[in-house]
Amino acid sequence: MGSAQGRPTAVRSSSPRRASVLAPTAFDQHAVLDPSESLAFTLIPNTSPVALLTLHNVGATVLTFAVQTKAAHAHRFFADPPQGIVGPGKCATVVVGLKQGFCRAFLAAAPDDRSHEPYSLLVHGLLGRRQDDDGVAARAL
Repeated sequence: MGSAQGRPTAVRSSSPRRASVLAPTAFDQHAVLDPSESLAFTLIPNTSPVALLTLHNVGATVLTFAVQTKAAHAHRFFADPPQGIVGPGKCATVVVGLKQGFCRAFLAAAPDDRSHEPYSLLVHGLLGRRQDDDGVAARAL
């Protein structure tokens, strides 16, 4: 067995479960990620391990989101759904998984040759238009 980690970056919140590691942005005023710091996966041969990422819309407008990985890491992860819409006060749960080929290669490598560096996920958000602003906010995680 091995382990791999995806590491979305936290957003500012007063809740103890939602720790802050970055200064707040416009995205932080409308969305909170849970878990806020990292996703952990337990690797088991012939499986595609998954972790859940929940996006809470704490703003007063509709939020359209997209979850992406860096192009260099696209062969390692998938997100289901990769994008969606969350209404005010609602939440969406995204399944983030490790692709089976990556798990197989990771487990086949000698323990000393396995990379344990964190991989970044990117969560984009587009806010519903309001009369007082252009409605665009994004957060790289």
